Amino acid sequence: MQIPRAELAAYYAAAFEVWTRLLREGFMAHHGPLPATEAVPEHALLLAAVDAKARADGTRAVRMLGRPQLLHLRLLQEWLLRDGSQDAPREAHYLLGKGDPELDHAQDLLADFAASNHAMTRIDIVPDTTDGGSGNKARLVPAVKWPGGATGGGPDYYGPGMSRPIPVTDGGTGQATPPATGALLVGRAAAGSTPARFELGSLQGAALPKPVGPSPNILVDATSAAPFIKLDTVQDIGPGASPTFNDLTLTDDLAVAGDVQVNGQLSVEGELVLGQPLRSVLATDASGVVTAAQPWDGDEAALAAGASPPFVYTPGQPEPVRIGDGGTGLQQHPSKMQMLVGVPDDSTGGGHYVLATLVDGQNTTVQFNQVSEGEGDGESGTLAWQLRIDAQGGVPTAVVAAGGRASPANLTAVTSSVGSDGGTLVTIDTVQALHPGAAPRFRALSLTGLPQRTTPNLIGWDASTFELVRMSAPPPAAVDVGRWGIRYIGSAEELDKLEITDDDHVLVIRVNGKLTLPNLSASSRSKISEGRVIVVKAVLPVTELGVLGFEGNGSQVLKAPSSLTFIAATKLDPPQWLVIGRS
Repeated sequence: MQIPRAELAAYYAAAFEVWTRLLREGFMAHHGPLPATEAVPEHALLLAAVDAKARADGTRAVRMLGRPQLLHLRLLQEWLLRDGSQDAPREAHYLLGKGDPELDHAQDLLADFAASNHAMTRIDIVPDTTDGGSGNKARLVPAVKWPGGATGGGPDYYGPGMSRPIPVTDGGTGQATPPATGALLVGRAAAGSTPARFELGSLQGAALPKPVGPSPNILVDATSAAPFIKLDTVQDIGPGASPTFNDLTLTDDLAVAGDVQVNGQLSVEGELVLGQPLRSVLATDASGVVTAAQPWDGDEAALAAGASPPFVYTPGQPEPVRIGDGGTGLQQHPSKMQMLVGVPDDSTGGGHYVLATLVDGQNTTVQFNQVSEGEGDGESGTLAWQLRIDAQGGVPTAVVAAGGRASPANLTAVTSSVGSDGGTLVTIDTVQALHPGAAPRFRALSLTGLPQRTTPNLIGWDASTFELVRMSAPPPAAVDVGRWGIRYIGSAEELDKLEITDDDHVLVIRVNGKLTLPNLSASSRSKISEGRVIVVKAVLPVTELGVLGFEGNGSQVLKAPSSLTFIAATKLDPPQWLVIGRS
């Protein structure tokens, strides 16, 4: 039976009560001897009161008010001198904070740890040799810090103040030296008897052999100078290098101080700065090098030789624009009454311009003034320059109409003796009226270009009067009773190069592919008439013929023996082909 330690006193009290009230009387009666003065044994010894009450329902309540148990002296002696097998033996292997001579088998921790204050501990299994003992026992001893090697065995743990760092095999670095700035722990593979380990190294830029063909952008050499790792780019990109790229995209400015060679296309969105001279027109020389064009300096020999850089006309250039390029060859500004006059030039075999001034002659006066034009209704007109040359005296000049019987003159000239200002008046006119309201007659009329606009008026030819006249009603439309023209497309090359014209009616396609209807806009090269009907027919072996370009961005796939019928609606905005039939 197990007795809870907290109720041990209650169990003892119950056991002693059973002894004193029930067992002791019978035991003494049978086993005696009783003292001579006791005629009969005592039943019990009452030294306290008992409170007993009866309730109305017949139940009773009994309270024992502090009744002690008076035990026989001999019972107490035997109880105290009972078997001590349950007591802790003096030979037990105790752990004592301080040794006790009475417990000679106990371990004295003070003595064992006197030289190991604040030390870690470990448990060793050692042979039990106390009093001829056998087997093993556990013993608490100071733990040994890494790396061990002393008489205490170990090592048992890692802690501050170790003489050697934690090895890699236990998750350490194996390094006790503090790293310098930028140092890296670099792994080294095992070699011979040397295990795998970490060593302090760093990254170093170095010139490494360049690979041939595609490779990573960064070259890494981790073996030749381990634990130092050498890095290099796949090609030199320093200030003096000449790297080669398949493509290059820049999101900011590109400044080039030397030459740039581009074997493909160069597209620049923004500014392109090429060095000095800047702020100039760019050009290419005979070798294709982009350079700043040179303002024209008048060096005809260099221009004829095609010298580089090319010349260009720019504001403020040293020399004027050449006559051969549409210029005057002059730089000075003209004065009033000056005009450009050509003079021969024996050195070039041609001529050049000079500024000559108009002056009064013997029979003429020259006036150059501003006059007001368009005056009337109380409003002033605009100012305009007017050059007036008046002839006085001298021999009159006759003005006649050129021509003859074979080639009649187109102009007539009548000379009047006196003009409104007192001078000679010459009147020039055409042989017939040509103004917009006139009705001239011609033997033939050739028009090289017709206006693009349309008109509801129709024009016809009156053979009796040989005149163009307006028609009151359109002539009867011609009825096409002939056969429609058919074009056969039998190869992919013919389909790719097919150009539909206004003469096409039926297109028979015998090959798979795509057919795009022509653009009907006015700017298109294909001139398709309003109402032109085109039939596209797919015949065997066609299984997939894509027809595109109708009704906006419409498309349709045909396969033999289906067909589509389109009509050109050029007056729609925008003009487009309309589908009017399917089969």
